[in-house]
Amino acid sequence: MTSILPERIECVVTHEGSPVQGLMLEAQLKTTRKNPHQVLFGPTDALGRVVLLRSEIEEWAASELYMAIMDFDPLEHAFSGIIELRVINKKELADAVEAYEAYKEETSYPQGYLSNLHKAREILEGMADGACFHISASVKPDSIKMIIR
Repeated sequence: MTSILPERIECVVTHEGSPVQGLMLEAQLKTTRKNPHQVLFGPTDALGRVVLLRSEIEEWAASELYMAIMDFDPLEHAFSGIIELRVINKKELADAVEAYEAYKEETSYPQGYLSNLHKAREILEGMADGACFHISASVKPDSIKMIIR
C-alpha cells in the first residue's frame, strides 16, 4: 500500500507575536515501521514563513535511506500520515553542522544548508535561553495529521 505524502507544508514561526527570520525547522515524518524520516528545512523568511515541498521531502528521505538502509523504510510505502514539526535548537544545529561535515562527501544537501545552520544558531544565540516559539502550519493534503512541538 502506498502512503499519501504531503505535497507541501507551510509554516509560520513567531516569538512573542513577532515573526522570526532565519530559523531552521524539523519535520519528522512518522512511519509504520523502523525509524521516522527527519527533514531539516528552512530558513524562515522575514515574515517567519517557510515552505517544505514534497520533492524536498522525497530527496531527504532517499538520502537517509541510502545512508542507512537498515534503519529506514522507503517513505512512500511506510509514511503513517503523521508529521511532527518543531524549531531546531542550538545543540541540534551544532549536531547538524557536525553531521554535514562528516557526510558532505557521501550525500547531497540543499544549497546554502551549512550557512543556514550557522545563521540559525547565531539567531538563537542572540535570544534568551528557553525562548518559546509558536509554529502555525498547514499541510496539503489536509488528511495528514500535524503535531507541533
